[in-house]
Amino acid sequence: MALTLSTSGITNSETIQAAHISQSIDALKGTHAYNLSPSGSFTFTGNTVFNGDVSGNRSKIISEVVGSDNTVTVNVNDGSTSVYVLSATADGNLGSNGISYQLPRPAGVTPGITYRIMIGQIGSSATSPAALARPFSIIIEASAQALLGSIVGISSTANTVLQRSNGPVVSLTVASGRLNTGDSFDLFCDGTYWYVTGFINSPSVTYQT
Repeated sequence: MALTLSTSGITNSETIQAAHISQSIDALKGTHAYNLSPSGSFTFTGNTVFNGDVSGNRSKIISEVVGSDNTVTVNVNDGSTSVYVLSATADGNLGSNGISYQLPRPAGVTPGITYRIMIGQIGSSATSPAALARPFSIIIEASAQALLGSIVGISSTANTVLQRSNGPVVSLTVASGRLNTGDSFDLFCDGTYWYVTGFINSPSVTYQT
């Protein structure tokens, strides 16, 4: 059973005993198991190895359910590793107005931040979901030309097709009817560019410079 750091015997004007100090050293070195509950921020330099389970805050799931044919813009600005899930009801899967996910400009982003966008249920049936009938875009805030895209899809002849941006662009748009439940996009920022990779049902991607 893990020990707990004790303050017993530590009082003003009293002599500091070796055990008062050695317990902290033993806890930090792993000589004995101690239950520690630190708070605040930590900065680690060098390799970090965890043995055992890690619990606490993990990837946050942010759901966007589209229920009308209005234009939709979702700002992607939550904590790193957040997963954005897009779903559309039958009413939300009508019309030609676009659905966009807007990324912040790389200059204002901590390098190394990652996100994922997942296409959830489209239409009213979970067992027979429809294709997204509206165009879908990933855009950069303030039209910054800082997106590098690489999207893989399956053509009508069952061939794998790669559609890659020719240098940095402002946005990518997937045509209506080309996204299905389970399609996804991974987003990574190095502080200069957003790198967007994706796997979609049917390739029809337009890049805007």
